[in-house]
Amino acid sequence: MTYIRHRARMVEQAVIHDITDTLIACRWMSGTTELLVVDPADRGAGYQQLMVDSSDILPIVGKRDDGAVAEVVLVDYFPEASGYDDRKDADRKTELNTFALDHGLAGEPTYLEMGSNAMEQPYVFTMALYASSDAVASAVMNDLQDRYLGRIVRGDWIDLFDRNDALPAPGDDPMVRMGVDAFRHQQSAEQATPWDVNIWYAELHITDEIDAQDPT
Repeated sequence: MTYIRHRARMVEQAVIHDITDTLIACRWMSGTTELLVVDPADRGAGYQQLMVDSSDILPIVGKRDDGAVAEVVLVDYFPEASGYDDRKDADRKTELNTFALDHGLAGEPTYLEMGSNAMEQPYVFTMALYASSDAVASAVMNDLQDRYLGRIVRGDWIDLFDRNDALPAPGDDPMVRMGVDAFRHQQSAEQATPWDVNIWYAELHITDEIDAQDPT
């Protein structure tokens, strides 16, 4: 419940980095995890910082038009859903396996108990995966479901760090561990989209704990 300036932005950054670490550890994205994670492929090795190369990406993701691996790419905005268009040089406006995340919607904070300054601040984050196939979308969402249940890379929480001064390093203790209340996902069934665009949506509900006497 330590004071963190620009806290809402730090909460968003925590969610972004946690998703990134999960996608890297599960071989959907190349890169190096920011924090220590459990490798789903070698759980006996314990917590470690994982480095995943593009050659390690699961083959199910497929290839892009240029032959590159169509690994998942995380963006913090919602792109336009569009497939191939012969009238526009057959370019795709949204790359295959783009994972979009909004900035999070904060709910009303509530006191944890009478006579206490501790408050719970809920957030809802909305996500969309513009997948190369329904199989990829289902697999990615199920991995995230397992992650938020504490079954894959960490427990059922998201670490919140104060990123105003310095980036966290592997092994650093978080300022707060935010609880995961719910994660729901489903395939887009009501929105009309091009035939070759597979969109799945998800919602992540988390709770931050703050001190009511601190500015946030």
